[in-house]
Amino acid sequence: MAKVKNGKRNGSSEGNSSYPLFEMWTTIVAACSFLCIGLLRAYTSPAIASMKQDPMLFNSTSIPPKEIISWVASSPPLASFFGTIISGPMLQYLGRQRTLVLLTIPYIGGWLLIGFASTSITLIMMGRVLTGLAAGLSTAGAPLYVSECVRPSVRGTLGFLPAMMLSFGVLLGFSTSTINVDWRQLALIMTSFPIALLFMTLTVPESPSWLILKGKEEKGFQNLRKLRGGSKGNVEEVELEILDMKTALLMTRRCSRASINPKTKEVSVLKLMQQRPIYYPATIAVFLMFFQQFTGANAVIYYLSLILTETEPQSFKVGNNGNNGTAAASALGMDHNLSSVIVGVVQFGAFFISLPLIDRLGRKILLIFSAVAMSMPLGILGFYYFCNQEDSSQQCIEVVESTWTWLPLTCLSVFIAAYSIGFNSIPFILMSEIFPSSARSYLCSLTSFVNHLCLFILIRVFPIALDEIGAHWTFWIFCASCLVSILFVWGVVPETKGKSLAEIERGFVREAEPLI
Repeated sequence: MAKVKNGKRNGSSEGNSSYPLFEMWTTIVAACSFLCIGLLRAYTSPAIASMKQDPMLFNSTSIPPKEIISWVASSPPLASFFGTIISGPMLQYLGRQRTLVLLTIPYIGGWLLIGFASTSITLIMMGRVLTGLAAGLSTAGAPLYVSECVRPSVRGTLGFLPAMMLSFGVLLGFSTSTINVDWRQLALIMTSFPIALLFMTLTVPESPSWLILKGKEEKGFQNLRKLRGGSKGNVEEVELEILDMKTALLMTRRCSRASINPKTKEVSVLKLMQQRPIYYPATIAVFLMFFQQFTGANAVIYYLSLILTETEPQSFKVGNNGNNGTAAASALGMDHNLSSVIVGVVQFGAFFISLPLIDRLGRKILLIFSAVAMSMPLGILGFYYFCNQEDSSQQCIEVVESTWTWLPLTCLSVFIAAYSIGFNSIPFILMSEIFPSSARSYLCSLTSFVNHLCLFILIRVFPIALDEIGAHWTFWIFCASCLVSILFVWGVVPETKGKSLAEIERGFVREAEPLI
């Protein structure tokens, strides 16, 4: 067995930041399921624009066009609730790798239904529901699979890849708004991605942690050794990793046994949730998902065109009889499609800043930096919208007219970049790190459900908030959410940088030890 020296294993791969090819390939495959989520989210904007120019679609039904557009936009987040609910049992009983394989099927079926829907609203909605269901499965499955397959020394860096691929999918989706295809053709193009993912998922192994959980120690050893490079020299290190997994599993199972009703011999969910290794990480993950959504980044992605329209000076609209003034303002300003691509490029490019930092600086520092950096452009943007009201003073009007061609897009780009550096991906990384192995599937499912619930609420409420309280208060609320998240991360979230999953579990079990 490898010797332990100064708290670290001698010869351990923990300190080796190189990437075995198979470990990297496994991470990329899992991350591509998040690419499909990004494509799904970005499809909404160009598809709705195309649908509005398709009179045959709306003539085929008595449903008002606004209702159709609203449900086309919001049905995937709504359907993703059910995806997150069933992801827990699937991950627990079928395994992580099989879940990744199976989630490609509703993606493929959903995009095909939309592509061949012609004028059938029913087929469109069925397709959107199926793709949303697959997105819910992806949200829980991919980060969990990555965290269980990669080494602690690079888990943060490789854990960034799912969210990074999501942003790349958003960028690809926004880019499609610049090519001349309608919503049906675009859906058929989207089908090629989950088809490719289906074949890719067949080449990766099952999670070693899940195999250990199911008592398949020999197979778990073989898969872990393959992921670590497969060389003869890493046998002892793989054995120690397997031993770590088994030890952590025994500790969390003790918590589960303490929650068994002695009369019925059944586990009491209430007692189980009172166990610190369960409720503490679950509370942290749920609040991180809440802050991830209600800092407003996905509202920007879904409604970027609407937000940019709101930035056009009110003085232009009033002075030029409403619609004509808006058209003139749009002509003077930057094209909304081009602005969308710029925001997509910024979001994707920002990941390359955080990739080398997450396993050096840690999760907490990047989260705090991300929240601080998001709050500043949100505050400025709120002030811009405050100045851009119909009853604003002459000074405010002058500020808006002198900055509207660059300030809003700059603020949105800085905000999205700051979001990508921390809050876009780190909540998913922490979600997959801090849960105990015996309950990880269900807790990841619960956290993903909260994430999609918050996303659905955000998407439905955001345009209402713009009308009811104004864009300035809406963005100031997002700013306040960022500031509150700083206090939460600083005071509650534990640092997991460089720790094995077993070490993180032990940190929650030992109540006397500080977690922060």
